[in-house]
Amino acid sequence: MLNKEKGMVFIGGAGRSGTTLLRVMLNAHPEMCSGPEFKLLPNLINGYKQLGRMVDIRKSYYLDDSKLNESYRALINTFFENFLEQNNASRVVEKTPHNVLIMQELANILPDSKFIHIVRDGRDVVSSLIDMEWKDSSGETIWYVKNVENATKYWVQVVEQGLKSAESSILKDRIKLIKYEDLILNPQNTMEDILKFLGERWDDRVMEHETQNLYSEPVESSTSQVSQKRYTKAIGKWQEKLDEKEKEIFYKQAGHLLKTLGYE
Repeated sequence: MLNKEKGMVFIGGAGRSGTTLLRVMLNAHPEMCSGPEFKLLPNLINGYKQLGRMVDIRKSYYLDDSKLNESYRALINTFFENFLEQNNASRVVEKTPHNVLIMQELANILPDSKFIHIVRDGRDVVSSLIDMEWKDSSGETIWYVKNVENATKYWVQVVEQGLKSAESSILKDRIKLIKYEDLILNPQNTMEDILKFLGERWDDRVMEHETQNLYSEPVESSTSQVSQKRYTKAIGKWQEKLDEKEKEIFYKQAGHLLKTLGYE
């Protein structure tokens, strides 16, 4: 079984917000292990929520809330036990961006888990998303990478839901909000703060993520970037990538959230 004293760590945030970078930095810590996006958990939680609403059926099968959580806890633990053992670590870090949308449910199922919501200047997120060629399971282009308007709507939806979830009592003291820009511009202090939140000792290897071997993993959209040393050139890139009309579209939909997060 997974280490009961050190619950899982879940990283989430809107796509292209730096979730992969944070994952590989934490993966460099000897006590933690983190692989590519597991992806399945959001779908799994949909079933959990559906079953939770089926009160009569659960009553017939003697599935009270405690038993339901216990069953899903055992299932999720089973997915990661071998990975933890093979990496000789004591804690799993799972990074799927949309974990940020299911934090309350995961917190219910896994009471020792902790969560990190990473945010990034929405203008940079949007300008990066529209360069992606992401497809869904049917081969269709995902709606939020098609244009600036869709990408902006997506960023607002995901970030605001993550911020709202963080206000719930079950996530009190269990979630940390960090900025991608802080991870790039002030990495040591940011990582010290994160490790303190997780209850892990400092290890210099988290600052040398580019030395980690990622070749055994499936290639993801950020693999090439995180195989390099941290760089600042991606910060503020929106200024040259978005034209005036696109900037206007963004500010109309997301200016309020940009201000809430402390960006200009």
